[in-house]
Amino acid sequence: MREVIDRCAGESLPSTLFVYAVPPYFVTNIAPQYEALSQRIGSKVKFSRKNPFSVQISLDHLDYPSEELLRRIGERLLNVFEIAYYMKFDHELQARNIAQLAETCASLLSASHRRHFR
Repeated sequence: MREVIDRCAGESLPSTLFVYAVPPYFVTNIAPQYEALSQRIGSKVKFSRKNPFSVQISLDHLDYPSEELLRRIGERLLNVFEIAYYMKFDHELQARNIAQLAETCASLLSASHRRHFR
C-alpha cells in the first residue's frame, strides 16, 4: 500500500488516485507498525467541508446530511464516468435520477447508509 501511495505522489503513477476502504482497526493498530505508511495515512483531522484534503474519510464523522452525501457522491461518479468512457449525459436528467436514488437510499437505509458501506 505504501509503495502505491509513493508512486502516486511521484512520477511513476502521475495523476492517479487509489481509494482504500479499511476498518478503523487498520489505521490505529496495523499502520503504526509501518512508520512510512503511518506517516502517509495517519491523520488526526478527518475529512470535512472545512478540511477537504484530509487523507482519511470517516463515514461516521462526515458533516453532510445522509441524502446530500449520497447525491454528491452520485454527481462525482457521473463526472468520473463521463471522463473515463468519453461520454456525455443529459445532466438535468441525471441530476433528477441521482436525487431520486439518493432519496430512496436514504429512506430505505434507516439505520444509516454509512453502516452499509463500511
